[in-house]
Amino acid sequence: VAWSRSELQPLPWTAVEARSIQASLNGAGRSVSLHLGTQASEKKLKSLSSPRILSVSTHGFFWSPERVQSALPDRIWRIVGHPLFRCGFVLAASGEAEADGIVTGIEIASLDFRGTELVVLSACDTGVGEFSGGNGVYGLRQAFTIAGAASVIGSHWQVDDKATARLMNDFFNNLSSGQSKSQALRQAQLARIKARRARHGAAHPFFWAAFTLTGQD
Repeated sequence: VAWSRSELQPLPWTAVEARSIQASLNGAGRSVSLHLGTQASEKKLKSLSSPRILSVSTHGFFWSPERVQSALPDRIWRIVGHPLFRCGFVLAASGEAEADGIVTGIEIASLDFRGTELVVLSACDTGVGEFSGGNGVYGLRQAFTIAGAASVIGSHWQVDDKATARLMNDFFNNLSSGQSKSQALRQAQLARIKARRARHGAAHPFFWAAFTLTGQD
């Protein structure tokens, strides 16, 4: 597939977001492991053992069949054309062939996240999927569900880095104060609407409505 890391733009607000999440959860008495830059590697993700909460802030993707199929011979497409091969997110590479930093849905589905209460995928297109008959919608959210996560928050379009960081800061503050997952997300979205209306006179849904929760509340 014609795609490389050189296409990716820096996300300066992801580190701000991560540190604010750490502060929120630490304030609620929870122990937090923070991994930034090269520490946020594919190898580290795959070594995790059922964290209670996992938050990933990075670049995400869901490639259309047209983009992938046109770049592959038919015999290969028949193998890797499944939606779980076409969705994922980007982490640091470790220099090993099996840890190139591109984590696909099919790789996530093979991990063990049983006991994980919440996965937050703070990245573009992490809630996007492809309907597959009676099997539901295949994408990153279902990949984490297959792996055992109780609930997943993902986005339905390409999101703004700064706006997302502020939304997630509000969400985790709400969650740490004792609100349920759905309530914490709703109140975070309402806070972003209020803030944007105060500053800009309007609050376009692009900046606050991309993320939804699936799974247990």
